[in-house]
Amino acid sequence: RMHNGGKFNLTFQYLNKKSLTLPMSLEGFTDAYARIK
Repeated sequence: RMHNGGKFNLTFQYLNKKSLTLPMSLEGFTDAYARIK
């Protein structure tokens, strides 16, 4: 369960092994998830 936390890091790795990390805000995630549940 995800009830705490403010940020989620999504990391992609290119074929040349370089990484790209995208920080994503979790603000409002719990409310939005509860609506679709």
